[in-house]
Amino acid sequence: MADYNYDPSELRWSSRIFLFLQGPRGPFFRKLKNRLDWFGYQSYFINVCGGDLIDRPLALFDSYMYSGKSGDRWEKYLACFIREKHISDVVLYGIRSSYHSTAVQLCRDNGIRLWIFDECLFLPGYVTLERDSEKEKTHVSGICPGDVRSCDDQIDFLILEKKTAIGEHNRVNCDYGDPLPSMPGQFFLTPLFPHFRPYSDYSAFSECLSRFRGMFRNFSSEKKHMAEAAGILSSKNSYFFLTLQFCSDYQISVSSPFGSARKLIEAVVRSFAESAVPDLHLVIAANYREFSDLDPESLVNTMNSEFNLHDRVHFVGNCRTEELIENSAGVLAASTVMGLVSLSKLKHTAALCDVSYTGQGPAVMIAESGQFNPHKLDDFWNSHVTPSRSCIGSFFSLLKDQFLVPGNFYTGKGIREAVSRVPVRMGIGGIANCIIFRRPITRIKNIRLFLDSVSQKTVVGWGYKPTARRARAYAAAHNLPYYALEDGFIKSVATEYRGRDEEVLSLILDRTGIYYNVASSSELEDYMVRSEEWFTGELAKKARKLINTIVTNRIVKYNARNEISYSEFIPPNIPSDAILVIDQTRNDASISQGNADQNSFDEMLKEAISTAGAAGVYVKEHPNVFASRGKGYFKISKLKKLGVNIITAPVNSVELMQSFRNVYVVTSGTGFEALMCGCSVTCFGEPFYSGYGLTTDRKNTASIKRKDRMKSRATVEMLAAAVFYRYSIFIDPKTCTICTPEHALQYIISRKHGREEQQVRS
Repeated sequence: MADYNYDPSELRWSSRIFLFLQGPRGPFFRKLKNRLDWFGYQSYFINVCGGDLIDRPLALFDSYMYSGKSGDRWEKYLACFIREKHISDVVLYGIRSSYHSTAVQLCRDNGIRLWIFDECLFLPGYVTLERDSEKEKTHVSGICPGDVRSCDDQIDFLILEKKTAIGEHNRVNCDYGDPLPSMPGQFFLTPLFPHFRPYSDYSAFSECLSRFRGMFRNFSSEKKHMAEAAGILSSKNSYFFLTLQFCSDYQISVSSPFGSARKLIEAVVRSFAESAVPDLHLVIAANYREFSDLDPESLVNTMNSEFNLHDRVHFVGNCRTEELIENSAGVLAASTVMGLVSLSKLKHTAALCDVSYTGQGPAVMIAESGQFNPHKLDDFWNSHVTPSRSCIGSFFSLLKDQFLVPGNFYTGKGIREAVSRVPVRMGIGGIANCIIFRRPITRIKNIRLFLDSVSQKTVVGWGYKPTARRARAYAAAHNLPYYALEDGFIKSVATEYRGRDEEVLSLILDRTGIYYNVASSSELEDYMVRSEEWFTGELAKKARKLINTIVTNRIVKYNARNEISYSEFIPPNIPSDAILVIDQTRNDASISQGNADQNSFDEMLKEAISTAGAAGVYVKEHPNVFASRGKGYFKISKLKKLGVNIITAPVNSVELMQSFRNVYVVTSGTGFEALMCGCSVTCFGEPFYSGYGLTTDRKNTASIKRKDRMKSRATVEMLAAAVFYRYSIFIDPKTCTICTPEHALQYIISRKHGREEQQVRS
């Protein structure tokens, strides 16, 4: 597959945007898309055939039409679509078509979530949903009897569930399952998609004709097959049962070493003739209601004569399949579905394809990794091993918990049930999963986007501040996770400092702690300690470029539109050894949780004066202080008595850093800005950027947790990458989508310069 330079892993946080390809017949995909829209997620359709238009006519305006050829053209079109729309999840039905197999490989190559739906013919009351996997090769393979739980009740449940489901959800008698009504529509819409070919490489007309032929063949032979099946069941002959389900089954052509039903039948009958004892019989079943050119009954009769089997091999169409499995000595399964039916009845089972229940699990592997083992098939006829009930129960329990969703694709009731359950399995929910006690959080514009990744019931509060005590107590009492929401390090832009028209571009969502609490861990600290796992040379270059953009354009936490330079408020002729001392607002959570207090500020000021003299010390008040929104730790009257310089104007801190080489802080975020500006920073508390060797630290608790655990040397670029690429969530207020830091900075720059923001691709 080609490299399309699409790397969604650059950002930890990304908005989930869904792309639906071909789905099952009927409105299931359309209704699922509507459900995702209700949750607030963006989603798109790509139509590749007339059936897509029939199944989702009301979604025409949300759809894109692809009428080109499959192969390289489809691959390039899909890759470009995924890149331009920032698709995070691709949803499709099966992987049989060339369109879907291309999409699967493209998603796997580029780290995009892939959700594959399919029917669960074993339990018609369920559908299968897997992430980045084929149904035939699930992640539950290789289960050993030693792995099991107590599963007798699981087997009984599945048997009862199957009987109930067959009565309620028979696919033949459902609303949308029959393909014949939609065939004429597909045929007449063919001119809109001249290059479309179904997975069978048949045209829509040929497929329709073949289905009618199969139905006629089945109807004309039904009575004969029923009589044959009844005779086998009433006789006392011991028999093995080979069930193909469909001769054109995708598993036979792709997941078996045979490549076709003809070669599979020939291999099985040949082995049976050579290795089975004379009193054994072989019963073969296959469904005629398909568009295969193979006539399995004629093939069986020919091989009966060729191997002189004296009517020991029987063909019964698709009659009384479950009864034949129930009374058989063993089952040879050419599909996942029939293998599951056999295992649920505790039958000696041989898998002729690579399927999920092979390995050290309950079935015998006749084919493994695409290789046919004829010796195992020869031995199968003369061995009678009853599978472990506990092993099978464990397998079905895992299958049900991880891959099955109640409902179906074909009835109104079944679709509603599946659509209501699928989002949970996909980790969908966002803000719908959040328990929020503080109303100001819910009032943040675009808060849904910032909470988009929350996939389970969670309590969300504002950091680890006193206002979040109730939320944290509720989470602890109800055994729920607590996620801390906080301002981003480059948070917003407004007409004035934190104005009412503030546009929030960045927040933080920490699942383990919060960055300013040195007494506990945080996701930011974890990223720094494990930097060797994600911090690459390429990301270091991007971080350096990002830092240069921040410094050059004087971007800070709270940005003002039409910002003017406050250079006239910056004292002239500042000595090179001068020290900039940063004040903070009282009761800031970062101070108490950063191992600091009033004494830390007193010590900082005392050392600054001792080092540079009162005339060489410049104290910068916090913006909240001169805006009368809080009190600082330094009293103006005391500072005047000491003779230090006081900066009370709303000077942009990044602009101010151009005049200083030495900066003293307690826990202020201005220290991080100073590091990006190339200043030497001394910390008298323990902020999030201390303890990595980037600062001079007067306290060393953090270094024991941070620097001493790191395998590589920390750099300012590494810290910036951790803060902006891995820890922060950035959004574009104009498009209401999660974006890269670069995109957010371009938006701020355009607003600060009084221009209309331009659309910039991240």
